[in-house]
Amino acid sequence: MRRFTFITLVVLFLLIVIAAVFKWNGGREGRRPGPGVTLTPTPSPSASP
Repeated sequence: MRRFTFITLVVLFLLIVIAAVFKWNGGREGRRPGPGVTLTPTPSPSASP
């Protein structure tokens, strides 16, 4: 195996591992709202007599 091919495979493997770690950590923190979404809770409709 050529040296360039080996280095390329190692770099790709490391990038995949880093992406998996970031995804796993992001999933533990919970989902964040997208842009333009306010964080204030909306009042639930209450039944009025």
